[in-house]
Amino acid sequence: MRVAGLIAAAGKGQRAGGAKAVRIAGDDPRMFLDRSVSAMRSWGCCPVVAVVQEEHKALARSFGAVAVVPTPLPEAMIDSLRAGIKYLERLSEVEAVLWSPVDCPLAIEVFARRAPPAEALDCGKPVVAGFQGQAGHPVFLPRPLWGRLKEEIVGRVGAKAALSDAVLLNIALESLENRNR
Repeated sequence: MRVAGLIAAAGKGQRAGGAKAVRIAGDDPRMFLDRSVSAMRSWGCCPVVAVVQEEHKALARSFGAVAVVPTPLPEAMIDSLRAGIKYLERLSEVEAVLWSPVDCPLAIEVFARRAPPAEALDCGKPVVAGFQGQAGHPVFLPRPLWGRLKEEIVGRVGAKAALSDAVLLNIALESLENRNR
């Protein structure tokens, strides 16, 4: 099964004090974008698409990602997700996507080490990585379900509206939510 990686990294990061794509956490000296691309590749994602601001286009490419710069810049993460899916819809060989916001590199790394291969995942439902029984990131979304992201309700409340039937895949006992911020 061919799975593309999709990283939502076009946000301005206003609450975080700047773009999260270039942030570095204390557990690793690499930028969040670099770590996220690398982890997705290690799980087998090909291609890895990064939805980024124009100023991070060359950076994304230097890490081995396909850079997608949406116009206008996304106001919410769902806008980045939709921009990436729009790009991936042209690639008929891609059967699923593994997506995550850029500010969760540790969660993607843990997923890449502990999750089963894509072929072992239920392709009839979305699969959400879980930590301590709580849904998190990344999210595995088979191609037949991509249309859910275009629904009006998703535009108002975000991708969670498209994931109500998701399978929770517990991959870590500890919480990873705030370690990368």
